[in-house]
Amino acid sequence: MAEWYKSWFDTEYYNLLYQHRDNSEARIFIENLVKQIPHMESSKVLDLACGEGRHSNVLHDLGFEVTGIDISPNRIKAATSLTSDKLDFFIHDMQDVFRINYFDIVVNLFTSFGYFDCPKMEKKIAQSIFANLKKGGYFLIDYLNTSLVSKGLDVHEEKMVGNVQFKINKFISGDWIIKEIIVCEGQKCRIFEEHVKLYSHSDMSSLFESVGFHLVNTFGNYNLNEYQENESTRMILLFRK
Repeated sequence: MAEWYKSWFDTEYYNLLYQHRDNSEARIFIENLVKQIPHMESSKVLDLACGEGRHSNVLHDLGFEVTGIDISPNRIKAATSLTSDKLDFFIHDMQDVFRINYFDIVVNLFTSFGYFDCPKMEKKIAQSIFANLKKGGYFLIDYLNTSLVSKGLDVHEEKMVGNVQFKINKFISGDWIIKEIIVCEGQKCRIFEEHVKLYSHSDMSSLFESVGFHLVNTFGNYNLNEYQENESTRMILLFRK
């Protein structure tokens, strides 16, 4: 499968389509999250696939020393407007270790995983995350709850954002949730896709436990309520090294 994320995430259309993302929801989530992870003041946090840094910024506001990394140059360019003391951003592929045994906490938020059709690549990323953490450090991954999402998924949507028309089709194909995005600006149209793997809770926990992580807890939404396989909107797993 082509590495669709390398081109799509770096386009102006990606930013335009998702500009409505709720910063207040991000703040509530992070504030709830830090209550669940034992930490010291100024703990070092790696925000993996940070995008434009909305979660990184909240973590920094709460007193953490934060590093955000993302593969998209344009997303990192936008994030650097937030750069300040103890808040930095870098272009970096999460397949590769960033700093060995350096971080107290690593987070991967808003379904920023599951793009990869190669099990070896998945394992390599899990190993890199493990290597980034100090012994006893915590890793949290926020993923969609595929058990809920996959029920009858067949969505067609059209929306205008300024002068740009988006036609969106969501469907399941094999082990993947596919989002086809047709972008039309005037007479010119382009087609992009997003591919997200249908990880079950067992799949996800097994992947990260296979590299040495221990599963601590699973939450089902951004209020960090208990995970219910057939009801929860999210699947948020907290691991410890």
